[in-house]
Amino acid sequence: MFGVLLWKEIRDHLMTFRFGAVLVTTFVLVIVSIWILGDDYIRRRNTYNRLSEEAANEVTEYRIPSHINPSVHYPPVSLSIFVQGKSKCLGNVVTVNRWEVPRDASDSLTDNELLAALTTFDLLAIFTFVISLFGVLLSYDSLSGERERGTLKMLYNSGSSRVSIFITKFLAGTFVLFLPLVVSLLCVLIILQFVFDISFTQNQWVAISSILFAGIVFGSLFIAIGMLCSSIFKRSSTSLALTLLTWTFAVILIPNVSTSLAPSLHPLPSPSEIDAFDKTTREDAIAEGREFVSRVRDEEQLNNVGFWGTIGANSYGNSIRWGTRDAFVLAERIISVCEPMWQERAERVWRLVREHEAELEKQARLADLLNSLSPAYLLKKVCTTLANTDYETYARFMERTRRFRREFLDDLENKGYFSDNAVAFVTQIPWDRRLSDEEFMQMEMEFIDRHGEGTGERWEDRISEYNWPQLPSDIVPAFVFDASQPQFHTALVPFAVLFLLVVITFVSGVFAFIRYDIR
Repeated sequence: MFGVLLWKEIRDHLMTFRFGAVLVTTFVLVIVSIWILGDDYIRRRNTYNRLSEEAANEVTEYRIPSHINPSVHYPPVSLSIFVQGKSKCLGNVVTVNRWEVPRDASDSLTDNELLAALTTFDLLAIFTFVISLFGVLLSYDSLSGERERGTLKMLYNSGSSRVSIFITKFLAGTFVLFLPLVVSLLCVLIILQFVFDISFTQNQWVAISSILFAGIVFGSLFIAIGMLCSSIFKRSSTSLALTLLTWTFAVILIPNVSTSLAPSLHPLPSPSEIDAFDKTTREDAIAEGREFVSRVRDEEQLNNVGFWGTIGANSYGNSIRWGTRDAFVLAERIISVCEPMWQERAERVWRLVREHEAELEKQARLADLLNSLSPAYLLKKVCTTLANTDYETYARFMERTRRFRREFLDDLENKGYFSDNAVAFVTQIPWDRRLSDEEFMQMEMEFIDRHGEGTGERWEDRISEYNWPQLPSDIVPAFVFDASQPQFHTALVPFAVLFLLVVITFVSGVFAFIRYDIR
């Protein structure tokens, strides 16, 4: 009897205009969304590969260790085709600097200006707004409508219990939402495989299935809400009004209000403190460096230091263009003292930034707690975590970047570039090729004759005349960051809460329908 009743409910849904609207709308939106985002992913992947190749080629072009400022890139995530998350608005490139701890990535791999200007249009948005609304439309009159037409009493008198009636209507409504989504996703997966040549790992296939399942659970929640309202009120219009009001609160109001309320409940310290500290410590380091350079020149009686005698101590990271004894002595003294000073300053600034970020994390956790009242936010948390397009994945990338910088600096320090091998940090000119004062002045005049006045900043022209050999390729450590592994354990809690909401709403609807007057 249960199977007959379930098939009847499914068949009745399939014959309605509402099912046709659900099928066509869902199919079109999913196809268009995945097609656009699939094309965008291909563009971002190609840009990422190009930038990564350019960064690798830069390593082979290095001649002076002090010139090295390696770039690392946040790889595009293939599951962003389904759920964009934060990947749309966060940067992708970090240039590693010895004197600054990286805070954020810059630039973006997305070159589609129209897509960047549009609001998020992905599978998550379709779940959140379209599928949930269809769940409302499929369920708001599932019981009250039957009562108004007089068929509910006939159905009950035919021997079906109220619990079985409620369950079959719930399952039939969920199936009607499930069928168009599965058909649409099967089509887009074929398109991704054979048109865009995009493949997924086994874990990513599990993540895609989990995202689909989470979307169905989310849609079934609004079917349960609609049926609960339909079990409470005798008129379908009243049930529709209350269901839409609940949808508005759950999908639109609570996420926006909670996100806006969190900064008021947990205000952040002003970032101007960081800017002021950064400026003050920079000015102090520059002044201390220049004073040190002046003292060394007086102590060592240095004259012909070339480029090294005209710059601030915070800018010595270029190169010794033509090596005199004076330039070698000054370079060795500057690097051994100023390099640790500037690196220590970077760590002090970062500690202050980290304190600010810790407060920001507390604010984010408060917003999460408030947003957990919204099933739409729970769905977003599940999907972005499974797709690795959440902020936590980006935060792991930035933390990996900071560890990469530390590895790079430790490697340079172990090679003695900040101590006994300091001169080799800024030049490949050997000690036995140092110039006398007369040779130095003669080369300066010859260079000016060839290139003209005002070319002091064109140190590349001078370096190229030496034809220095390449540095070892391993002078820059390998940077590896894998953003393709879904975080199933992190998604488990919000999914469990979302599923629990469905169970509570469903059980409440069953009890409400048991007490419902079907006459």
